[in-house]
Amino acid sequence: MRRPGPRGRGGRVNGSDDDELLFADEGPEAPAEAPAARSPWVVLLVDDDPAVHMVSRLVFSPMRVDDRPLELLVTNSGEEGRKVLESRSDIAVAILDVVMETEEAGLNLARWMRTQPSLHLTRIVLRTGQPGNAPEEEVLRLYDINDYWPKAELTAARARTLLTGQIRSFRDLQTIARQRADLETVLRSMSRLAEARGVDGMTCDIFEQVSMLLGGTTPPMWLYDLVSVSAAPRDTWHAFGTSAAGAPTTGPRWALHSASLHASHASRRVFFGDDHLALFHEASGEHGVGLVVDATPPTDTWARNALEVALRWSLALLSARLLVEEQRALLTAVERFVPRRLVRMTGREAVQDVQPGDHRLSETWVVFADLRGFTTLSEGLGPSEIRRTLQSAFEAVTPPLLEGGGVIDKFLGDGFLALFPGAAPPPVDACRRALDCLDALNVERNAAGLPSLSMSMAIHGGPVLLCTLGDQDRIDITAISDTVNVCARLEAITRDYRCGLLVSSSVFEALSPEARASLRPLGSARVRGRVARVPVYDAERTTGQDLRAPAEALARAVALVEVGAVDEARAEVSALSDAYPLDEVLQGLLTLWVHPPAPGGGAR
Repeated sequence: MRRPGPRGRGGRVNGSDDDELLFADEGPEAPAEAPAARSPWVVLLVDDDPAVHMVSRLVFSPMRVDDRPLELLVTNSGEEGRKVLESRSDIAVAILDVVMETEEAGLNLARWMRTQPSLHLTRIVLRTGQPGNAPEEEVLRLYDINDYWPKAELTAARARTLLTGQIRSFRDLQTIARQRADLETVLRSMSRLAEARGVDGMTCDIFEQVSMLLGGTTPPMWLYDLVSVSAAPRDTWHAFGTSAAGAPTTGPRWALHSASLHASHASRRVFFGDDHLALFHEASGEHGVGLVVDATPPTDTWARNALEVALRWSLALLSARLLVEEQRALLTAVERFVPRRLVRMTGREAVQDVQPGDHRLSETWVVFADLRGFTTLSEGLGPSEIRRTLQSAFEAVTPPLLEGGGVIDKFLGDGFLALFPGAAPPPVDACRRALDCLDALNVERNAAGLPSLSMSMAIHGGPVLLCTLGDQDRIDITAISDTVNVCARLEAITRDYRCGLLVSSSVFEALSPEARASLRPLGSARVRGRVARVPVYDAERTTGQDLRAPAEALARAVALVEVGAVDEARAEVSALSDAYPLDEVLQGLLTLWVHPPAPGGGAR
């Protein structure tokens, strides 16, 4: 087809006798196809010649590329073209005239387009009727354009062929960009999931990942924990994460979910249904996690593959995290029976490393504690009341001991044995705080009409062999040494001294001078099983100090006993007792010195 007439700048009609070919003669045009409902390819024509607009519509309007029609936008100048490009990001091809309102309007527009991130996929074609003003090789070298069409060489068929190629190039770039975005989504999701997060956080990340890979929509999704795929599904599936109101557990939808997860397990692939998809990841044996998404799956092979890679990786990480948290929960439960601090005192780092025969000898502070008179108290209580009473007492007194660096080796009915590393100071303050906590509990018990509880403690230090005894099926960690035996005997004689906290000379000597000042000497005690006597001290709490006899006065009385002047010592303590009638330790000493206990216990 020819357009007769003169030609001036940029293809304008100026009245000259020159002819310019808009499209060369090529024979009859092909009939147009019926329009389709699919979204069209958008092509922008920027040219200041109305005749070019008219002919371009005739040539391009009937076109279909990949069964999609064309939408042709036309503008008359580079400035108008720029406004259209600023308002739309879906333009596949921009066909630019070079000479319009200025000699380089088209070139300037092409240069600007390549600075816009939203237009980086748009194909740019320069179509000029004056190649001399914009030489092809020079333009392609200096400008980031994709094709160069001299108007004089174009036939309608040739123009359609070239435009089809550019549209398909745009299509392929779009596909690559989408695949790259999908891949980046997958990689970002993998990175987030690989971070140390809880199961709830990972569940949210998986749902977000699926939504992004499905185009931004958030369909109903469910994560299931499966105990055994061979058992009845209704009894074994457990939904622990959902993006919807709740997981189906009965009815046709549940049957579909269950069947799809079993199909995924059998094929070890994502199961794509008509209106949903499902993936089961086997963690170990027949245990694992499953994901069901109630959405129409993508039909594109790449999209399906990207979705499968992302979901398989995500469920693998989630399954591993569930397993780790299950193991942590199990380890936490085990550590309630075998504390980690106690395990480390045997020389092992973790409870799973402990073997029969493990042992370690180290300097250790030993604490024995016992509820006084609990046997008598429990006679009027039933089993449940006894349990509640012991539980409340232990819950009150053990936290200060643990905070002080100790560990409960074992509970012994209405008492317990606690161990403290010997490198630390003696746990006198920790034991005092524990007894304070028992006093606070007694306030609550008294308010409820319950009797007070009384606890005695003893502290002794020395070498302790912490070892494991038993066989491969059943082992126990226990402390063995003379130090443990002596401490147990000291706790037993606290009743003779009427002392709540009794410590040995090993504790006294390890304390600072300031801490020693708060202890009162009680003389040397004979303990069962030992020939040598053990110097002991009253380490009772210092509250109400004015109600207790001074340490110096007790020290004088004890010194008299040590040299055999028992009568003088009794007289001095008796005088102290008159001055401090609430000091029960004085009453205990008087009883001991008047009626010494049988060999094996009590004071000298």
